[in-house]
Amino acid sequence: MTTCATAHATERAEVVLSYQRTGAAVKACPDEATFRALVAARLGYDPFAKGAALALRVEFNPRGGAVEGSLKLTSAGVPKGDRTMSAAQKDCYELAASLALAAAVAVDPEGAQAQHTEPEAKSSEGQPLEAGPQTSPPAPASSPRPPSPPDAPPPRARPETALGILLDAGPLFSIGMQPGPAVGLRLGGGVRLGPWSIGAEAAAFLPSEQSGRPYGTVSAHALYGSLVPCAHPGSARFTVDLCGVVSIGALFSDATNVGQSRAVTDRYTTVGPRIGFTFMPSDSLGFRLNAEAPVNLSRVHLDIDDGGASREVWAASRLGFIGGASLVLKLQ
Repeated sequence: MTTCATAHATERAEVVLSYQRTGAAVKACPDEATFRALVAARLGYDPFAKGAALALRVEFNPRGGAVEGSLKLTSAGVPKGDRTMSAAQKDCYELAASLALAAAVAVDPEGAQAQHTEPEAKSSEGQPLEAGPQTSPPAPASSPRPPSPPDAPPPRARPETALGILLDAGPLFSIGMQPGPAVGLRLGGGVRLGPWSIGAEAAAFLPSEQSGRPYGTVSAHALYGSLVPCAHPGSARFTVDLCGVVSIGALFSDATNVGQSRAVTDRYTTVGPRIGFTFMPSDSLGFRLNAEAPVNLSRVHLDIDDGGASREVWAASRLGFIGGASLVLKLQ
């Protein structure tokens, strides 16, 4: 056993370290010197040297409200292994300790195993005890060594890409999309993956009207569905919502105070940007405010027949406005 230990000590691995922390990880995660010390403690020696054939790249990057840690080991540019884990920002030191253990095993698996399985029973001179029969208990050493503390457990790593389901509902207010300002209701749902999401919505507006005196009044209401892909920069509690919205539906119109009235259904098609803010005071419940600038792709013109002459009472604006507020429910 003594010969094997000496042989391993003369065959220490060497590796070049590239260490990087970005964004919130700069404050939350340990610096390069601390990470080197964590790896050296796992191996029993410092493996980091310039000009080594092996190269180890370690990065810590913010991902929403968490920190993602990754390591990649290469030899002459050829990948030899990689590992990715994530944890809360407050647990970044434990995350770094887990990556340090993974790095030690990747660089020198025999050295890491030898450190982890060091013999527990030693003589007072520090040499391994010989196995054999004993007729009486051995005399205790004058200064017994305290037992080594157990290795710290690895942090509870979160899934690297947690999929969430979001539901929301709330009132709407629009200008330029119907003959007059209109109020409505929107129901939506979607899936979120990291800082990205895609959702589907249904919206309905109450009738609004505009008078074309002295020859009548027109009214209309809208019903449509939307597809909403979004990006959500921010934290787990507060995000800015940057979205694109494509809506398709119908505009139902009618006229009053005319000699003859006939209901008409026109196509409602818009596309445009939406910006908003989402605040989640808890992990499952929050609220959202947003504003949308829809561009009408199928402008509607409402006319009234006034004694055989067509009178235009209202025409949809090329660019409208929709504002909304909603409650948000997040299903884990």
